Amino acid sequence: MFESLYDELKNDERFEVTIVAMPDVNKGKLVGNSASEMLTKAGVPHEVLYQNGRLGNLSSYGFHYVFPSRHYTYIRPKKYVNWRMRGVARMCHISYGVCIFSGGILEIVMNFEELQHYSIVFSETAIHSSLFEARRDKYPDCHAKIELVGSSKFDAIHPEDFACPPSNYKQVILYAPRWTPDGNACTFLDYYECFFDLVEQHPDVKYILRPHPLMRNRFRGRVIPEEEWDAIFDRFNDYDNAEVDENPDYRAAFKQATVFVSDISSLIPEFLLTEKPIIYAQKRWQFNEFGKAISEGCYHCHNWDEISNVLDSLREGNHPKREAQRRVIDEYSYLGEESAASRMKQVIIRDYRELAGDGDPA
Repeated sequence: MFESLYDELKNDERFEVTIVAMPDVNKGKLVGNSASEMLTKAGVPHEVLYQNGRLGNLSSYGFHYVFPSRHYTYIRPKKYVNWRMRGVARMCHISYGVCIFSGGILEIVMNFEELQHYSIVFSETAIHSSLFEARRDKYPDCHAKIELVGSSKFDAIHPEDFACPPSNYKQVILYAPRWTPDGNACTFLDYYECFFDLVEQHPDVKYILRPHPLMRNRFRGRVIPEEEWDAIFDRFNDYDNAEVDENPDYRAAFKQATVFVSDISSLIPEFLLTEKPIIYAQKRWQFNEFGKAISEGCYHCHNWDEISNVLDSLREGNHPKREAQRRVIDEYSYLGEESAASRMKQVIIRDYRELAGDGDPA
């Protein structure tokens, strides 16, 4: 979500950009540096705020603007919860996923009990701007600017870059179920056996399961006995045409897949941009206005028979939702030639000049 903005700012001499890895927090205690480990593995230069049991001082960097990766107070050290962090710099928010759902998920993603301390909230669409504004207005002392810029996550997705590479498979299915064991939303328990049956019957079909990083902790030993959970994932080794994708960058799986199957996932609007078909495994209707609009470009299936029928039809080259999908992309995901990152940069420059006079941000 920060990649295109990071590149945009790094390539502008008016900006100095530093990535700082916060420590892991468990029940208020600092317990590790998984963010730093991830960044190191990815080859991303960064500073480590927590070393040798000591928490560093974020104020010492002299930041004008800070972009926390997520807005949840509980994931940060007490020293850097939102109401304290705003004393460090002006806080800016980019949603970690484009929200297409209503209800509890929407309220968590757009929680202004947390966001009231932010200075700038970047919005993906006019619909999201309205949703943000309605929640901001419940906090009279909140002066966060809601800025419509598009999604930085969309910046990297262009259909021509996601054409499937040459393959011996007639169909490559990417399945990304919800990570919480909510029987009214998550479809993993309903369909994981069905996908194994499918690849057994169709050696020309490949099945990629992409479990959410939190899924194991929520399911293993809680919903599914540990031995049974391990056996499910060991089973993938028995098939040449099935694999588990745990690559931190999901775009590699996007490129390989010919069809995406999901229930509740923020990956849906991103995959939609590849112009490849999406099967929404629906257990209940829970879209917000934006989700409802883009769902017109998806195949809605309520059981395995319906999913299987759509997959069969797609394997034969039939994609009747293609034009609806393109129409949705044109209407809701395009804000002009500029990237979302470029628009974010202009917002920061304008905000800085309003506060500091007619100068350039450092």
